[in-house]
Amino acid sequence: MHSNLHIVTPDVPTPADADILQDIYLKIKAFHKAGIKIHLHSFEFGKGTSSILEQYCHRIKYYRRNNASELLSSSNTPYSVASRSNRELVKNLFADDFPILYEGISTTFPVLWPHSGNHKLQHLNLSRDDEKYYKNLASLMPWGLNKLTYLYESLKCKSYLKKLRLNKNITISSSPAITGIQDFSFSDRQGSFCLYFGKLSDKENEYAALWLLENIFNEVEIPFVIAGSNPSPQLEQAAHLRHHTCLVGDPTERELDELIKKAQIILLPSFIDASPVNRLSKSLSLGRYVIVNQKAVGTSTLGNYCNVAGTPDVFKENAVRLFNEPFSIDTHNARIKVLAEGQNYLGDNSELFRKLNLHYQ
Repeated sequence: MHSNLHIVTPDVPTPADADILQDIYLKIKAFHKAGIKIHLHSFEFGKGTSSILEQYCHRIKYYRRNNASELLSSSNTPYSVASRSNRELVKNLFADDFPILYEGISTTFPVLWPHSGNHKLQHLNLSRDDEKYYKNLASLMPWGLNKLTYLYESLKCKSYLKKLRLNKNITISSSPAITGIQDFSFSDRQGSFCLYFGKLSDKENEYAALWLLENIFNEVEIPFVIAGSNPSPQLEQAAHLRHHTCLVGDPTERELDELIKKAQIILLPSFIDASPVNRLSKSLSLGRYVIVNQKAVGTSTLGNYCNVAGTPDVFKENAVRLFNEPFSIDTHNARIKVLAEGQNYLGDNSELFRKLNLHYQ
């Protein structure tokens, strides 16, 4: 059995992202707690390195994402994969016999490298359905180049995943997100603003933030804060057009937690049929009222503790009503008790440990 593990991530996983990358971050912490020496390989394009990860990783290597536009014109490889093609990564991964965990299909370029033989135990965790993800992104775009690009990427992801499933050198599964009640110190004082947060460089999160600005807080003059990493100039400009809305770019984990604790309402609509499980868990653990749409909660039981709104008018009505409605500490504690029973940690019976042949201390 192995006590060392390579993990390849599409971006630098940090706790402040509170989405797929936060799930990877929590997974790294869980592996570390189990005594696994983690050799982390992360692509970074603008975020830079992370000193937080050094607490949990034996070694960290960062790689720059490539501009793969020329390669794509004659390739069936998805852009997300081609732009993360890196020979140094391949060399580092196959320099030993440690198993490899790929987080998402965008990190799997080394699997198809000619000398990636069956002597290495390789496993792919499907953190999301990329075919559906890009198809849904296309549905948010007006007719034009961006829509066609996302539709093409969706088709290529479908074909590429089929190719991976036929590859005998890798196993594939989809592990549930790691959720856990975090530090949930709570004040029963009234919150002072509404909040949306997420990784703002992701198109779906930028779309949701702009949707809230244009459809809810264009009329509802309640203080509204958008917080997250790598916001675009367009979003920054839109967030500061009104006197009651603003944007906090690149908050630290502590700063984001403080914003969640001080908010009266957290709004987390989704438009791509992908439940932001970690954001919901974090919001319900640290915050007060949470307003979502049905796509945001999907089939998750976390929806039982949110206010689900189906239209912009219902979002507005709930925001106005809940902004002045006290949220008691008793209600919060009862919610925490129920949420704690549904926590999902990476434990000694985890399927991932078995698939990766890892030694659990």
